[in-house]
Amino acid sequence: IGAYVERLRLSAMFRDQTVRALGSITDVECSGGQLCPTGTTCHVCAEGSPCFHGGLCVESDYGDSFRTSGTLHIFEGDTLVSNRAYTFAPAIYPDTPVNSPLKVASVAKSLTATAVVRELDVQGIALDSSFAGAVGIWQDYSLSVTLGGLGSTFEARILDVLRNLGGFTPNRPLSYGNHAVIVDAGFGDLPIEGEEMFDYVFAPPPNGKVSLGMGDSDTYWESSWFVLGRFMGIVNYSNVGYSMLGELVRVLSGQSYAEYVRAELLVPLGLEDRVFLDPGNRFATRGPTLLELDSYLVNGRHPYNVASTNPVPVLPASSMEPTPGVLAWSPNNGPIDLRAPVWASSRYAGGRYLGGAPAAAGGWWADGEALGILIRTISRTSALLPIGKAAQLWHPQYWNYNHNLGQGWAYGLGWYIRGNWVAWQGGDDGSEALVLHNRMYDVTVVYLSNGKGNPTGDFINPLMQLGPNLTQGSSRIGAIWPCVPDPSFAPLTTCSSNPTRSY
Repeated sequence: IGAYVERLRLSAMFRDQTVRALGSITDVECSGGQLCPTGTTCHVCAEGSPCFHGGLCVESDYGDSFRTSGTLHIFEGDTLVSNRAYTFAPAIYPDTPVNSPLKVASVAKSLTATAVVRELDVQGIALDSSFAGAVGIWQDYSLSVTLGGLGSTFEARILDVLRNLGGFTPNRPLSYGNHAVIVDAGFGDLPIEGEEMFDYVFAPPPNGKVSLGMGDSDTYWESSWFVLGRFMGIVNYSNVGYSMLGELVRVLSGQSYAEYVRAELLVPLGLEDRVFLDPGNRFATRGPTLLELDSYLVNGRHPYNVASTNPVPVLPASSMEPTPGVLAWSPNNGPIDLRAPVWASSRYAGGRYLGGAPAAAGGWWADGEALGILIRTISRTSALLPIGKAAQLWHPQYWNYNHNLGQGWAYGLGWYIRGNWVAWQGGDDGSEALVLHNRMYDVTVVYLSNGKGNPTGDFINPLMQLGPNLTQGSSRIGAIWPCVPDPSFAPLTTCSSNPTRSY
């Protein structure tokens, strides 16, 4: 009976936090005509009308265009002990399916890192091998820098790219955001796939798009970023770098990145229909899609009230084309459905299409239960790759110590680490995704929503905040699961006394 009561208490803690997190990405406390808080785009609301994010005031028809939803899954061991779904304005919208697939944004980076570490093990390639050498790019583009003071030439390693220290631009090169540039250069057809982008980036001089110099709008790799990253510890969180890591998987394995993840990580667990690439908008898909109607949460099952007395301007389909007559690489900037308000089409409907070339950085959809099964399998078993090799993803030896990637969290090889917890996370228009596993206590928690925000800050960090004496176990989570040193990490430890590392 005691264990059952404890389970109810733990589930209630996470359920309450889910409601708070969904509220934090929905409601801004602002009424009575005052300006909305700094950091929101809300306009001044009329007296008595609370403000919401995205320039919307609560008026009589607010439920017609507001659609925040989420799911929560809790495992103890391999047993799913809590499985919940949350629906905003249920009097207006049908309930969110309890295991609805949602966009998971940069959770893709953790999948990519896992695929890289697995394939390096298969090929017998060391983590500190040259990235350029591993992908076999043109010799003049060796992704290297000579440091006079050190009297040596250093190359970007696979390890560096995994840690976001490899010199790939943290900003979005022109062609990374607008693939029509790649098409115009003769390197592919829309939508651009990963190999086409790779060929464009690493073409022989003078056409390749690396080392073009700081400030160039199409720079993919820059030696100064590499120096700042690897030698000064300045993390440049790079979508581009992870897209290139996806291509490393292709070069080494002979399979496309997406085929590799599907065949080697998903099929063995029977998850290939539950973790899948963004198929594009349901009104404009490229061929068959695994996406169910209830996966896009602004769609036929969740219609907008077109009879509203105060309709919100819609986003014309033509505005999605960067060049008249040229279809954008992202044809589904939200639902191509003229009933949808312009801001809702990105904030709650999944944003732009993230398949194709950038998929390794952020292009998957998944249901929460499947993600829980996947992270636990990788973290505790050798079913998909040897556990000793998988441990590199979260081992303290490979942490970078820049905490801008999440308060109190270290960043390993594409995975986040805090105490005994390992995590995958992503945030984007239409996505807050957090997948947590406690390696020492065998507990898994998955929180997904279709909002916009930081899932660590909104969901888990409030439960991990230290008490006034900064001691281990003084947070709500730490009181239940105090950090236990992992003997396999000795002499390093995940349970540092550093307040930013403990809970």
